[in-house]
Amino acid sequence: MKRSLWILPVIVLSFMLIAGCAPSNAAWEPSPGAGQDALVLTTEELAAYNGKDGMPAYIAVDGVLYDVSNVLQWANGEHNGFSAGKDLTREIMEISPHGVSRLNGIPVVGSLLSAGRKSFSPYILLGWINLSLFAIVTSHLWLRFLNKHLFHSEKARFKNFIKTLRQIHKPLGIVLVGLAFIHGFLALGTIRPHTGLLAAAVLAAAAALGAAYFFSKKKALFALHRWVVAAIACLIVIHLVFPNALSILFGI
Repeated sequence: MKRSLWILPVIVLSFMLIAGCAPSNAAWEPSPGAGQDALVLTTEELAAYNGKDGMPAYIAVDGVLYDVSNVLQWANGEHNGFSAGKDLTREIMEISPHGVSRLNGIPVVGSLLSAGRKSFSPYILLGWINLSLFAIVTSHLWLRFLNKHLFHSEKARFKNFIKTLRQIHKPLGIVLVGLAFIHGFLALGTIRPHTGLLAAAVLAAAAALGAAYFFSKKKALFALHRWVVAAIACLIVIHLVFPNALSILFGI
């Protein structure tokens, strides 16, 4: 049992390392010599540059102001539901399938005064909560696997611990399904094809299979349930590392 105690912090650190592999938004900066300090605007002042009534169309991304007035896709200050005159950091870097790549070549006119003041994002906190819940919900499976192939513990304390994890597996699983969809809606502001939505949908399928096994006791359903849970773990990694994979690969 003592040797198995270190596995929990190892799992937590592994999830943190996976999340750390996700592309860093703060590391990107415009090319040198862009002159981004020429104009400094507050968020309130930026709102006037919405591309309407003869005003130029500016957008802010990661504290940098871009002039999209002459960009065809930004006619009248609107593009795919986004509006000029706003800080679109999250929309461009996390929602747009193209990220900052489409900003290359667009004139940089200044910087946003409020840049660096990171606002609290509930969906980020909820994402970490969901990740932790997934680790807890599946812990009885991977702990039993590790014990069978590595630790070989027969102690009663370990068995009771696994039993407790199995008891909380069902209620926490139901909570996780609901929170996964809430997290996606908070992050995207809508329901659309996304790696997160795919992971949440497969998570709901796993919950349905688990419920079917609970009532029918058919071992085939339980085996399928475990394989689907493994697929969810893979989808979570893809969601963390390559969140816009569906948009890039399939154009959706």
